Amino acid sequence: MAIICSICGKKQSSFASDYPLSSTHLQERICSDCENRKQKCIVSSRSDFEKYKVCKEEFLSFVSENVSSSVRNGINQIISECDSHFQEHENAVELKNQISNYMMTSGFNFEGWRITKYIKVISAETVLGTGFASEFSASVANLLGTETDKFAKKFEQAKDSSLSKLISKAIDLNANALIGVDFDYPLIYNNIIAVIASATAVVVEKVEE
Repeated sequence: MAIICSICGKKQSSFASDYPLSSTHLQERICSDCENRKQKCIVSSRSDFEKYKVCKEEFLSFVSENVSSSVRNGINQIISECDSHFQEHENAVELKNQISNYMMTSGFNFEGWRITKYIKVISAETVLGTGFASEFSASVANLLGTETDKFAKKFEQAKDSSLSKLISKAIDLNANALIGVDFDYPLIYNNIIAVIASATAVVVEKVEE
């Protein structure tokens, strides 16, 4: 008995492999070709982002006009989840670009710019794990350059992480700059070190010459 693909409507032998449309639509069976297109769409929405739109269009182009409402709902659910993953990636890229180009200074003004609004003082932190302080002290005591470099790299990564979180908070407050950027490295309980970034979120505008 031939099996009809729920997506493209193609008939195939009962000996050929078929697959469920999704985990919530197990009764709706699809052919191997549609399964491959579906998987390419799903995978690209999570990792191979540059190919996602092409894979999505290819998957949808094989959807028959006569599919049932149940199949249509299943397809829409798949695409909705893929779009959500892809949008998360797009938002992350946009935020990364905003962070890399964000105006900030350890001082309290920008040459050629005027502060029009002081929003609030904000802070963000990244915690370095238990025992970090002891390990770091031991590495310095032993004067092992490679070990000290390793810890310095961890500090720098934690500093970058705190700064990124700080900028993200400022963006959420509709600030377009940070002034008075400062870092603190308090020792917390159980040899845990925190890297705290703080600054004042402000709005600035270019001074017309």
